[in-house]
Amino acid sequence: MKIELFDFQKNALKDLIKSIKIMQDNYSRYQSLSAVSLTSPTGSGKTIISAAVIETLFYGNDSISDFEPDPLATVIWLTDSPSLNKQTYKRFKDASENFNSTNMEIIDQDFARSHNSLSKGKVYFLNRQLLGKGKILSNPTEGGRTFYDVLNNSIEDNNIHVYLFLDEAHRGLGKSDDNRTTSDTINKTIYSTIIDGQDGINKPIPCVIGISATPENFNKAMNGRLNRTIVPNVKISIPEVKATGLIKDAIEIRIPDQNNKIKDIDLKIACQKFNEISNAWTDYCSNINVACVIPLLVVQVEDKISNDTLGDLCKTIIDNIKGLDTETCFVNVFGEKSNITTPNGINIPYCYPEDISENIDIKVVFAKDAITTGWDCPRAEILYSRRKRNDETYIAQLIGRMIRTPLVRRTDNEELNTVSCYLPEFDTESVNNVVYALNNDDSTLIEADEIIINPTKVSFFGNEQDRLNAKIEELNIQKNRLKFNNTKQTAISNDEKSIASNTETINKQVSEENAPRDYCNPDNSSNDVIYNASVEQSDLIDTRLKNLNELLNNFPLVSPEEIKECFEKIIAICSIFVHSFLFSPDHKFLL
Repeated sequence: MKIELFDFQKNALKDLIKSIKIMQDNYSRYQSLSAVSLTSPTGSGKTIISAAVIETLFYGNDSISDFEPDPLATVIWLTDSPSLNKQTYKRFKDASENFNSTNMEIIDQDFARSHNSLSKGKVYFLNRQLLGKGKILSNPTEGGRTFYDVLNNSIEDNNIHVYLFLDEAHRGLGKSDDNRTTSDTINKTIYSTIIDGQDGINKPIPCVIGISATPENFNKAMNGRLNRTIVPNVKISIPEVKATGLIKDAIEIRIPDQNNKIKDIDLKIACQKFNEISNAWTDYCSNINVACVIPLLVVQVEDKISNDTLGDLCKTIIDNIKGLDTETCFVNVFGEKSNITTPNGINIPYCYPEDISENIDIKVVFAKDAITTGWDCPRAEILYSRRKRNDETYIAQLIGRMIRTPLVRRTDNEELNTVSCYLPEFDTESVNNVVYALNNDDSTLIEADEIIINPTKVSFFGNEQDRLNAKIEELNIQKNRLKFNNTKQTAISNDEKSIASNTETINKQVSEENAPRDYCNPDNSSNDVIYNASVEQSDLIDTRLKNLNELLNNFPLVSPEEIKECFEKIIAICSIFVHSFLFSPDHKFLL
């Protein structure tokens, strides 16, 4: 493997490969059918573990002394999504030097015409949509072979051992009757025709490995099969996963203050958060000398959204996130799979979900539901959802996909260990339903005390003094840790050096402090750019410390409550400027 496995992943590998050996031995000796499941919660690296298992099955593993590789092994990797297969194919190649285009193949509709049987030492990626009614792969034409013929030829060949890996194994297995657990009571889905076989067409699969964050449906369905032994489940320990830092520590859910609802303010605040996170990742990555993480804003919209509304959303985002390239920053993953041009001329092309993560030109993705099963984009860190209160399941599913950490480890910045969600159409009662859905989804690894419901308050100064003090402390820590080198980078404008004492200038300075700095991928170049600390960055920190201290001194002595009472209208308009101190669009007061 190119990737060093965590201890819990190594343990899962050893346990699963030993179960597979027992399963194959039982089939070879007694023709006994069997199944085993791997419980791999979201974020625990099920694809990496699976790649390690198959690599060990084919080539052995020095760390597992009592296991001999199976030279007759061939693997079918079965899913219900062609895009998920494409993503897994790539992940396998990236994870292991032993996997390449010669021993991995994505099955297409013409596969049966060119194959009589499966080849040993090879992984075949199959999506069930190819086997639907009327599909070429499952219907012979002019006496030709079907996939089921190829499968049966392989199972009947004593020199081929067929292993079926069922990804997202909780889906597509049909319904069983608890009182009559026979094969006749199983709804004959496409998965079932492969697993159980069909009389006179194809024999059942000898060894089935189900992989899922929630394998209960798989285990129940396997228990309902005749003559199939269930091997004890291999379950990954949740505490071990959380200890590695593979997933975020918390989910922060923000809902609007019901007494101060202001149109579009939640999207603007989400954009501010994007700017904050961008700056935080810039500082963190430059300090530890790794490629800069470019965060992604996920905008979840209603099913029947108009192009006019999409255009308005894009305009708000452009106005509130500095430096966006409007030609490349927006994409959609709508089920229609069509490119969109809004009436105000903004392009929102369709993008396959699996292509989003590595394309750092993409900063904003528009989605309607939970995007897709198995979607993996660790840099998706902020969710703004326009879904209504009865759509908590969609929202919970999407949040569950956003808990992976971009650098596959925990950071020393609490903000970077948190997923931020903005739900303007929700109130406290409805957001509790989201929390309930998350707590009842075993795949998220997030517990109730890690879900923070933090209503977005509309106030003038609020806790900005505390936030400025916290930022000053953070910058002092960064300054102490800074390592110097010869790379020069300029990240603060001359405009920031002058500070006035009036309220308008305070807001302007807070906005400038909020802006993503140019040294975080200034030319939108590739992921390979490494951002190094420099002497000039030390000067930057000194300047920012000076500015922030001056800002702190310029706060009025009156309390926020007194300001709100006297200037309620101004507060509502200007709250967007002072919500945080890392935001930079040019705004003016509207009195």
